[in-house]
Amino acid sequence: MKKNKTLIVATSAAPTNADPDFGHSFADSLLYTNLNDPLLRSHVRPYLPDSNSDQDVETVIIDDALSLNPNLCESWSESSDKIVTTFHLQQGIYNHWGNELTTADVRYTIDRAFAVRASIFYFLNSFAGIPSPDHCRVLDDYTFELHTPVPTGVVLKLLCSPWIATFDHLIASQYSTNMDPWSLKWMTRNSCSWGPYNISEWNEGKDVTLETVNRYWKGKPNIEKVVVKTYPLRTDLITMLERGEIDIIDRLLPKEVEYLNEKEGIRVLSTQSTGVYQLIMNCQMKPFDDIRVRQAMNFICPQERIISEVFRGNAEPMTSPCSPLQPGFTDQYWKYTFDPDKAAALLAEAGYDNGFDIQLAYSDNSPAEELACKLYQEALQAINVRGKLQKMTVPEFNRKLYLKEHRFASKFTFTVVRDPAYWGLWYRSGTFLNYQDLRDTELDQLLTQQSRILDPGDRAEFSKTVQERILDLAPMVFVAYPLMTAALRDNISGQFHVNPDSLSFYWSDLDKD
Repeated sequence: MKKNKTLIVATSAAPTNADPDFGHSFADSLLYTNLNDPLLRSHVRPYLPDSNSDQDVETVIIDDALSLNPNLCESWSESSDKIVTTFHLQQGIYNHWGNELTTADVRYTIDRAFAVRASIFYFLNSFAGIPSPDHCRVLDDYTFELHTPVPTGVVLKLLCSPWIATFDHLIASQYSTNMDPWSLKWMTRNSCSWGPYNISEWNEGKDVTLETVNRYWKGKPNIEKVVVKTYPLRTDLITMLERGEIDIIDRLLPKEVEYLNEKEGIRVLSTQSTGVYQLIMNCQMKPFDDIRVRQAMNFICPQERIISEVFRGNAEPMTSPCSPLQPGFTDQYWKYTFDPDKAAALLAEAGYDNGFDIQLAYSDNSPAEELACKLYQEALQAINVRGKLQKMTVPEFNRKLYLKEHRFASKFTFTVVRDPAYWGLWYRSGTFLNYQDLRDTELDQLLTQQSRILDPGDRAEFSKTVQERILDLAPMVFVAYPLMTAALRDNISGQFHVNPDSLSFYWSDLDKD
């Protein structure tokens, strides 16, 4: 009897939520990528640092600068004014429960998004500009339209994201109640989409097991079962990888990269991503309501030390509000070199001659962030700013983040869509992703203008003006662009399909000898 191929993926922070509307950890993102098939798919291209490798795993990276591929949708078309996009679902796509994908599922997904007003709502509303579920119009069982009040040119990119799951309305409705009409409780630990895997077991804080669905429409993956195991101690992760007891570790620490690079039987992968590491300053709270203070906090950032001592070369210095992978990226407006005298002068000008006391929060699932915060805390002493570090659990840290209650916080984040109109949401007044609560009329006007530029090249070029304005406003301390890293046992073959826009990879593209 053939033995099932099981992939063991290890992490130091457990998944928290299977619902893409409410789970926001990196482990959650890994689940979404493999549980949910998006309506469209981006092209992939070989990742150049690995293109000459003689290993059995080829690393590829998603590239949405190219034209898009059909997925759950077999075809689509945009009106000439870019206001109406018409989608045609593939017929005959069945999921784990034997239900066929239809526009009733799309209708349910969008209705749910606007009802619960969480992540998917913000993608559809803030990014794509869809004001209500009425702007999704079902024409028949396999055809629907999305209408935007103004031209955007970004709807197609959005629908490539695995975060925008399409839910099976028949299964989801079975678990609804009067108190929970959208099955929020059930979806925290279950999935009802059309991806290659389904959750079969969830042991809180320990492991999540996924198995291939009974009739995956693309064909059964080689990897039939995936177990995501949680080991809070990083030393346990490394030891078990060396023994062959686990197959993959992602989000390696820099010292782990150096150590594992020397080990036989293990391959270390490092790729670019849209991830950025920054320290968020709440622009509505003192002392960060003063632009001079925010600029001073950038001039005192020991960026070079953090890159060399914390990331140990596995990162690039941050020189713009967005990732170098973003269209239109430029570093021509960067000005925050390490300059304690300049920082002190700005603080004195703002009325903080004697500095101030500040608490810097960070989550407990990232040792690299903790080290970076300690170096920054040390640097602050030169301008008499008395920093105190606060380690928080991931749920508590994220709760305060989404409520914009952090005054000063360490945050590693990434963009779900590679487009200036998306990453601009980090800085637009009142949006979910504007964790620093920046409110600037001039910037809002620039972002609105940017979102209405239909030509991708022109939009990318205009984004340079946006980047300049954000750097002047300094709503966060701009620190680093970390590489996305992972270590694999050498019996893992296939294609390591990296999604740099969600810092995750696809299990169904891999094989195990």
